Amino acid sequence: MYHISKDAFVMAAYCPKNEGAPYGITVDKLKPRSYSMIWAFKLNKQRLKHEGFGATKVNGTLYPDSEYPGCPYCGSQTIAICNCGAAMCWHGEKVTKCPGCGQMCEWQMVESITMTGGKI
Repeated sequence: MYHISKDAFVMAAYCPKNEGAPYGITVDKLKPRSYSMIWAFKLNKQRLKHEGFGATKVNGTLYPDSEYPGCPYCGSQTIAICNCGAAMCWHGEKVTKCPGCGQMCEWQMVESITMTGGKI
């Protein structure tokens, strides 16, 4: 059983393979600038608007925990983050339409990312 630290937060994400369906990712701090995705769960669009998912902002590397189940819609354990800040499932595409802002995004690998979320 995973013990969640006081630094854990929930990051909103979208599943492009399921019409941009929203879900939450529980993210926990492993060490300075290193974070782990530990859980994912479905969210409805109404809850997404009212939860304050932008209150926490951190920058660092993000890894799936060994028990991370992935997106609750498609199972992807990999995410991409658009310039608008929206996180979404990533399946290796070079270009994807962002469910957050609607812009076409060309993806590249980066060393660290900025994540936004809300405290648990």
